[in-house]
Amino acid sequence: MATYRKRGERQWEARIRRKGYPDKSATFPTKQQAELWAQSIESQMVRKVYLDTSKAESTSVSELLERYQREVVTQRENYSSDPSRIANLCRYFKDLPLINLTSECVATFRNDRLRCAIPEDASKATQKAIERQNIKEKRVGPASVTREMNILSAAVKHGMSEWGIFLPHGNPVSVVKRPKKEPSRERRPSEAELERLIEHSDSPHLADICHLAVETAMRRGEIANIQWQDVKLSTRQLHIPKTKTGRPRTIPLSQEAVEILLRQLDSLESIPESGYVFPLRADSITQAFIRAREKAAIDDLRFHDLRHEAASRFFEMGLDDMKVAKITGHRDWRSLERYTHLRPDGLANEIDIAKAKLRSQKTVTKSKDL
Repeated sequence: MATYRKRGERQWEARIRRKGYPDKSATFPTKQQAELWAQSIESQMVRKVYLDTSKAESTSVSELLERYQREVVTQRENYSSDPSRIANLCRYFKDLPLINLTSECVATFRNDRLRCAIPEDASKATQKAIERQNIKEKRVGPASVTREMNILSAAVKHGMSEWGIFLPHGNPVSVVKRPKKEPSRERRPSEAELERLIEHSDSPHLADICHLAVETAMRRGEIANIQWQDVKLSTRQLHIPKTKTGRPRTIPLSQEAVEILLRQLDSLESIPESGYVFPLRADSITQAFIRAREKAAIDDLRFHDLRHEAASRFFEMGLDDMKVAKITGHRDWRSLERYTHLRPDGLANEIDIAKAKLRSQKTVTKSKDL
């Protein structure tokens, strides 16, 4: 049965107490609105179709995300980047009640987070201004926004299925369009750019880290987490126990890669059984790379582009898909293709060689026929 109480100027509280259901209350500007709300809730209870939304009303989006991180994310083997994405979501949605999270809210978040596009014909000054604006407003690319939306959607879905949080209109994140993907990057550093980058570095370790990335196609975090116990110089192998995909892999080491690791070993007073090979953590590698890139005046080069460069070089050396995937850790050709950018001049040379070989074969066949 519903009761009504005036709590102040334009404040009418409706409270519903009914056997078999939790107490329910809400405050409205007028008594008429309070009565309409109470009648609607009681009607649902009578028809046994009422679903309690109190948890969604009392739980904020930030609280949901923080619980999701504690109880779900931290149980995964590889979750290094998820906490920072959850922090971004918590800063944006703050204390917004989960019941008020609508598809419109999510779409607004998507648009606010997406960085402003830089026109191809924009001047250097305009490009720099847009870049500064994106950094100031903490805007990011489509891939990053999509990952944040996916985490939010997963948290809401988990809350609904596992924690008894009922949302009358379902998961609002699932119906919002993800940002359109950007074209795959085709940026490959030249040898001259790599030399300039290393020359302008203020870190004594960045040169070896960059060269190792190009030799092995390892990710930034994988290089930062190399430990001596996983290095087998006698067999020229390196074991990577924790990867982005959660699947450990063992990669071969080229002679250049072995020499890089030996240089790190020579800098130590004794041969270690464990411990990190490089003293820089992942974020420090990025910061050192950015400082060197800016001093060297190199445009649009990221540390991850070195992984692209390595994969492309493997193909140019003649390694097949399976061998390259074994080294890079890609599970299928489609994902590997994104990181592979063969140089047009190299492909042109291969075409010439193939044509010459074909002409030679035709000549031999004709001579045999004669």
